[in-house]
Amino acid sequence: MSRYQEAAYWLAALNAKGLDRRAAKAVIHHWCIEGGRNLSTLFAQDASKVAAQCAIDDQQVARLLAAKGDVPAKKDLLQELSREDVGVVTHVDVAYPESLIQRLPKDWLPYFLFYHGDLSILTDPGLAIVGAKGPSPEAQDLTNALVKLLAQESYPIINGYSSGIGRRAMDATRRQGGTAAILLPMGIRRFDGCLDEMRDEIEESRLLILSPYLPDAAYTETFARAREVLIAALSEAIFVIAPDHGPREWAWLDRFQRRGGKVFIWNDDSDEINDWTQAGALLFQELADAEGLLCDIFGATPGGVDEKLEDDELVDMDPIDFIDADSAIEVLSQSGEVPDVLAKRLRDADWPEPQVRDDEL
Repeated sequence: MSRYQEAAYWLAALNAKGLDRRAAKAVIHHWCIEGGRNLSTLFAQDASKVAAQCAIDDQQVARLLAAKGDVPAKKDLLQELSREDVGVVTHVDVAYPESLIQRLPKDWLPYFLFYHGDLSILTDPGLAIVGAKGPSPEAQDLTNALVKLLAQESYPIINGYSSGIGRRAMDATRRQGGTAAILLPMGIRRFDGCLDEMRDEIEESRLLILSPYLPDAAYTETFARAREVLIAALSEAIFVIAPDHGPREWAWLDRFQRRGGKVFIWNDDSDEINDWTQAGALLFQELADAEGLLCDIFGATPGGVDEKLEDDELVDMDPIDFIDADSAIEVLSQSGEVPDVLAKRLRDADWPEPQVRDDEL
């Protein structure tokens, strides 16, 4: 079966008419994620068997199985999109962002993502920049300077391309030659008007466009709020520049901080600052402050080390031999927690076969 065919079953099931989305996700989780089976094989099962195995009622089963009729149309859609250089990944695909799986409860996970660009951008630690829709000149200047610093240190910038700070940060990242990912609150085809001016960055693997919605889905406020949760899950830290709302309006904040994410706040309104710092955000006033906060997260000056060792100081240092990903993670964890993105890259690396001597057999 073609990859498009299997993905078409996912799209058909998750968008079946009259079928509760949570019920569809529960079935897919049981059948595909836990069971390791293709979703297409579910549609060959008897309705009573599906109801018993997946714990959904007969009416929901009937609506789910009826979605098979929509599979050919969804397959045609995916083939159409591939000609537009738009791909799709489902929850079980290797390329699906690991940080989403690790950081979000299964009910919050998008089970498919449409994308245009290089998904490997998401394997590096991402930093979000969000803030005011109508920023002051000071906020704009700070955003430009912050983006320049992060682009120089090769940190991907992640946001939703919202008007104001978000859009300024993304456009500045593109001008500075940095890498970025945009989470859309709409279908990816609805973004076509902006894509033309972004073609070069996409082709150079510096920009990734993502959407968890069907390609022609229109913008809604609900979609916009939901995509903020995904931005937080994909980010190691979030810079909030002169926000329009206090921390209580940010539904993702508590979960983000509990899993170790850092929030850095800048504002020219002292009253707003108090609310944010009381909620655990870290205040910064100058660009140097932001650089210091990043150093606290990553353990060294971004893109380098705090202190350069001379060659003669390295002579007496024993090299560390790693035989596989597990041994590398074990040693690195002795000096602190190994970030999820680094652990994943170590496990995905092409490790050499261990060399065994005759006397070890």
